[in-house]
Amino acid sequence: MSSKCPAGPQDPPPSSPPSTATSNTENDEDSGSDQAQGGPGPCLALAQTGPEVLGAASQAQGALNSRGSQVRGRWELLRSRLGDLLGERCHRLLRLPSLDEEELYSAAATLKHLSVLFNAHDLTPWQLFEPCTLLLRRAADTGEVPPQLLVPAITCAHFHILWELSRLANTDVPQEQLLSLKDKTTSFCALCQSCLSNGDAGVREQAFVVLSDLLLVLGPSETRGAGAALAPLRLVPDVELRSQLAAVLLDHVFSPGDRDGDEPDAAEAHMEDLHCRRMLLAGFCKLIIYNVLEPSATSDVLKYYDKFHAEYGDIIKETLACIHRMDGQEWARVVLLSLQQVMTELLMEHGPGVRGVPAFGGLRDLGRRLSLFFGPRPQPNRQVLLRLHRDGIAFALQEGPGGGPGGDPVGAPLYLPFLEVLSEFSPRLLPPDRVLLLTHLQQSCQQLGMTPPERSPWPPLAAYHRSLQPPEPPQKRRRTEETWQGPSPPLSPALTSTVLRAPPSPPWELCVPGPSRTEH
Repeated sequence: MSSKCPAGPQDPPPSSPPSTATSNTENDEDSGSDQAQGGPGPCLALAQTGPEVLGAASQAQGALNSRGSQVRGRWELLRSRLGDLLGERCHRLLRLPSLDEEELYSAAATLKHLSVLFNAHDLTPWQLFEPCTLLLRRAADTGEVPPQLLVPAITCAHFHILWELSRLANTDVPQEQLLSLKDKTTSFCALCQSCLSNGDAGVREQAFVVLSDLLLVLGPSETRGAGAALAPLRLVPDVELRSQLAAVLLDHVFSPGDRDGDEPDAAEAHMEDLHCRRMLLAGFCKLIIYNVLEPSATSDVLKYYDKFHAEYGDIIKETLACIHRMDGQEWARVVLLSLQQVMTELLMEHGPGVRGVPAFGGLRDLGRRLSLFFGPRPQPNRQVLLRLHRDGIAFALQEGPGGGPGGDPVGAPLYLPFLEVLSEFSPRLLPPDRVLLLTHLQQSCQQLGMTPPERSPWPPLAAYHRSLQPPEPPQKRRRTEETWQGPSPPLSPALTSTVLRAPPSPPWELCVPGPSRTEH
């Protein structure tokens, strides 16, 4: 499903430009003559539509066209003729105002062949970018382009940009050429962004993958240092694009999949679907790790950590670990932000009586699981943990008295139940920090005119106050003699033997030799 981003061209461009005067019949005859000359690769590729077969054929052609191959010249000619055939057919079909069923099938098959061939071969001389973007623009304007054309068109335009970028990395490029490529990239990204709201799931996923790749290649970290020549091409995602990418994750990654166990191939289909979901999530997380997206974007992923821990736990933990290595304070803010977002969503859905719904228990479980990231030793994360508690207290008491949730006395702040979630992080605190937070909590309540926490009638505030109490030191257990109040235990039976032994002799008899003494 996802496209592979080539590191560079695997073969040089064709020595001769693609011909435009040949017809379909002539090209078909040329491909037939190629087969007669011992080149069945193009004909095999044209006869198949499966992605596995097309990918294998493309890799085989790339291997035969390598520098050390003895048939490189012949395969360059065959590839050029195959590009002529597919390129001319693509241009002709995509210029038509409407396509019948047969033309639609031919156009879809042609674009699919080109998209697979583009992965391993530089097809930029055939100028496929313009017809593909025109097709995407028509889909954005009218919505009448079928998905079987949109997915390979997105892939072809994506590879066209990547192949052009591969030629610009290590050369002095004129400013005009950079600006031209910048216009291409910007317009194509805008079209892909419009495809994120397409009705077809395959189109949305392919647009998501392509946007993730381009944002990563042209992101801030890749256009500095050795890639400073590509600085004019830098792409910076806006807030709207980030929201759309997060929406695709919600629809395609963090949604329960179809798991029909009655089908014989259900397990294999589920594994393939899980692999595709993990690739989408990994693409989004890489944008965060490489500073393309702000670290706060991790909250869109982290709030589902408890529910989808088995499927994506390793990806989310590695993303958090990278953020922690870059900035510990930002890492703690991301953890708190994810909990705050879930709390806000629950209040919007269930109102002030949120403590009585099962989803609030899930939020506490999420907080308990996220608290494990602070580790068993609180000293390294002491400052960030203090900041997390202070910001959490400010969030819970932000509205002051008013609202009165159901089941609690009237006047409780709306976000006060969040203190129960925050109490899951209290066991990680050191005793001196507990005293500091107790003082901070009492001062905050006093400034808002609230009852002191130790006498508060609100259960969340009282529970959080108890969680901050320093743990009692362990006391030594004293042994006390207690009388047995129950029935007396049964007497153990006396040991008997068939041989009666004499009592032991006194110690002096063992030491004095001779006859034993007698009393006088």
